[in-house]
Amino acid sequence: MELETIRQIIARRDSASESDIDDMFDSAGEMFAEGEDPEEIIAQVFGLEPDFFFDAEFQAVLREGGF
Repeated sequence: MELETIRQIIARRDSASESDIDDMFDSAGEMFAEGEDPEEIIAQVFGLEPDFFFDAEFQAVLREGGF
């Protein structure tokens, strides 16, 4: 069984549009660039547990240091 991505969960749980989810990832990137703890970002921005730290899209945000 494949785990859902952050994007899939937010779309299903919140009925969020792709644009809204993009904005959430933008916000997460900005918070990370400002020095916020990634686990706190996952909780604050996405309302998810730290288990999603290894989500591929979230990791891309961290590697890029924000948008």
